[in-house]
Amino acid sequence: MDFRDDFHIEETEQCKYDFLELRDGPFGYSPLLGRYCGRQHPPMMESSSRFLWIRFQSDESIEYKGFRAVYEFYQPDLEGRSPYLL
Repeated sequence: MDFRDDFHIEETEQCKYDFLELRDGPFGYSPLLGRYCGRQHPPMMESSSRFLWIRFQSDESIEYKGFRAVYEFYQPDLEGRSPYLL
């Protein structure tokens, strides 16, 4: 998954009101890849399997531009690259 253009979500200490959370797996308890808010542009993410759990939380009190994300899915190759890019 790659984030393009602007990334702007309400910024608070520990991103507790508005945030984007990414986890490596299919569940909310899968390993945390990161929690992002403000203008902290997330890095490109690659999952270790075919799942990437995404959660966007907003308290609806302050609005900013938001974000745009794109993803790519690919089949495994013979060179040892991980099988899924999301």
